[in-house]
Amino acid sequence: VQQMLLAQGVLSPAYALPITQHVCDALAYAHSQGVIHRDIKPANVMLTKDGRVKVADFGLARLDDPAQPGLTQTGMAMGTPDYVAPEALAPGCVVDSRADLYAIGVMLCHMLTGEVPRGMFELPSERNAALDPRIDEVITKAMRQRPDERYQTAAALRADLDVILTQPLAAK
Repeated sequence: VQQMLLAQGVLSPAYALPITQHVCDALAYAHSQGVIHRDIKPANVMLTKDGRVKVADFGLARLDDPAQPGLTQTGMAMGTPDYVAPEALAPGCVVDSRADLYAIGVMLCHMLTGEVPRGMFELPSERNAALDPRIDEVITKAMRQRPDERYQTAAALRADLDVILTQPLAAK
């Protein structure tokens, strides 16, 4: 996906949303197995020649079990800074699967705008009025500062993407 962004600048919703759906599916499975990826970003999402989406680089993954030592050291901020959830940067905060969901919101915004959202960023429909504003709602919910205000599961995030792709926006 990173190579697509470098070549095209932005991805259309017709590409970005299904890619994001498949990343949600992969993370739903990983999370159900107690694994937190901790480095979701376009460079770690691959597309096969036949168009299948693969989540790669579980090198920073850890088990979501405080009793286990994990695959990598706990208590340290891990991941690519622009995609790291705020709680991962706060000393002593527990990072769970919702940090991956934060990164999905950052990645979706990046795919649709061509820029990593930082600070007071413009939402995709603010940059391109032709985009469905429900996409903005998904991104802002995924990227909420407090984990308990974000999506709680990858499946819930996926369900909202499914609605956008299957139900036309009601006319105002």
